[in-house]
Amino acid sequence: MKKILKIIAVAAAVLAALYAANQIIYFLAQKKRRPPKENFLFYRWRHGKVRYTVSGNPQAKPLLLVHGAGPGAGMHEWDRNIDDLARGHQVYALDLLGFGGSEKPGMGYSAYIYVTLINDFIRDVVGGKADFIGSGHGAAYGMMACYMEPHRFRRMLLVSPVGLGSARALPTQKHLWLCWILGLPIAGTFFHNMAVSRRQLRTYLRRMADGPADVRMLANCYDAAHAGGANARYAAVSYWTKFLNLSVEHTLQRIDTPMQMLWGENNQLNPASNAPPDMAPVIFRGCGAWPHRERPEEFRRAAADFFR
Repeated sequence: MKKILKIIAVAAAVLAALYAANQIIYFLAQKKRRPPKENFLFYRWRHGKVRYTVSGNPQAKPLLLVHGAGPGAGMHEWDRNIDDLARGHQVYALDLLGFGGSEKPGMGYSAYIYVTLINDFIRDVVGGKADFIGSGHGAAYGMMACYMEPHRFRRMLLVSPVGLGSARALPTQKHLWLCWILGLPIAGTFFHNMAVSRRQLRTYLRRMADGPADVRMLANCYDAAHAGGANARYAAVSYWTKFLNLSVEHTLQRIDTPMQMLWGENNQLNPASNAPPDMAPVIFRGCGAWPHRERPEEFRRAAADFFR
């Protein structure tokens, strides 16, 4: 009995220490968070409030930007592109539910949730047919959304979309168990906080951009990864356990909407070899997963040529 009580006491002490560490991390993250410069708007979706911005001429064609998934993901992925794109469009950029500054309800996240969000956002906020640019998972969600409701899309520019080739791995039974473990209230939250520390985010960003992480992007990712407190872990856990993945290979063949793919030559997580040969993707030399951030001027020209 004494041995059992000792084990319980040690476990309780460990959990108390982890809980205290989590609270300190969130306190410091909130204290260092910079006030936003943008004027954000919120779409009251049925699963939670979704943050977005609108830029450009209201009389121009609408363009929706959807970021990829990953640690600290959010609309800040497009901060080097919005002003350029707003010259010829009215640009909408959103934070997917569970990411960025959008609400982060404690729930299971899936690709289907985001596919539905995109179509609902275009219907309720954009209010008409939209051009679309998506990156990574966001590009795949856009393709599936277009397949389900093609009348909402005019043209689609897809940056390193997942769901093709080696980047279409779906969750298995082991991922279900891992998702449960990482979703634990205290230990799972602590793991998430360690995984989105500045050091880990810096390593992740170097892989994404095939080079040093810029300070502004690192700060934005850190803020986004900690906004919402402990609930910030739910979407991230779904990403790590592949529940945000989907396969779009067969769907792609059934979409008639004009589309163009862009790929970074040095994308480590989703190599350019995953691009369908019949799509004739535009390859950005010397770029990783984010050619729109690494070569914003080249990206602006590519987008202008495609959407003209």
